[in-house]
Amino acid sequence: MTKKQDQLEAAKELGSILKDIPTDTIYTVIRHVSSSGMQREISVKMIDAGRIIGLDYLVSTATGCKIGKHGGLVVKGCGMDMGFHLVDQINHLFSPSKKFRQEWI
Repeated sequence: MTKKQDQLEAAKELGSILKDIPTDTIYTVIRHVSSSGMQREISVKMIDAGRIIGLDYLVSTATGCKIGKHGGLVVKGCGMDMGFHLVDQINHLFSPSKKFRQEWI
């Protein structure tokens, strides 16, 4: 499969998961902050029927965002809530009919 096909497949699967889960909250977990504070690794999770669903791989593949050595999505920048930024990206790209809110764990 090509990278573009992988992205489309991951986006389709992520959209399916987001559509089927009744909750409207996506949880973010900070895994690592660089010493300069300009880069973070953040994990993305949802809770459905008492089980935790990790969305890191699907979000990474669908958006082209790297997964860092600490296990989270690598997000560069500072001066704003980067967890909110990730969830906002998910809202814009994968769930036009359903909007999710973000909470830190």
